[in-house]
Amino acid sequence: MALAVLMPLLVLLALWLGRGADEVIPDKLRAIWLPIVFLALLMTGSGYFAQETGEDQEDRVEEVVSHDTIESHEERAELFVWASALLLIASIAGLVPGATGRYGRYVTLALAMVVLVLGVRVGSTGGDLVYTHGAAQVYLDSR
Repeated sequence: MALAVLMPLLVLLALWLGRGADEVIPDKLRAIWLPIVFLALLMTGSGYFAQETGEDQEDRVEEVVSHDTIESHEERAELFVWASALLLIASIAGLVPGATGRYGRYVTLALAMVVLVLGVRVGSTGGDLVYTHGAAQVYLDSR
C-alpha cells in the first residue's frame, strides 16, 4: 500500500529528472526510469501475493464476516492487481526511446494515480474487515 502512495511521486520525480534525456542521453533516461519499472514489478507482485494470501484465508474469515463483505474487498483487490499490471506494462513502454517511450511514461503517471486510489479503496475495505467486522477474531479464538 505504501508503494501505491509513493508511486505517483516517484514517477513525477523520474519524469522531472529525465526530461529531455530520451533524445539526448537515452542511457540516462534508462538509469532514471528502470527503478520505476522495478517498483511497478514489485507492487504488482506483492499485490498478487497479498490477493492469493487473502483467498487462502477467505473460508476461515467467513466464520465471522459475511461473504458479501469479503467479496467486496476481494473485487477491489483484483482491480488493484490488474491496474498494477497495466502500470507495469506502461512503465516498460516508458523505456522505449522517442515518442512511444514518452507516451508510456505519461501513461505510467496517470496509471500510478489510478493505482493510488484503488490502493486506498482496497486498504479501506481491508481495514473494515478487521476493525469493523472483526475478521481478526478467528485468529484470536484459535489460540
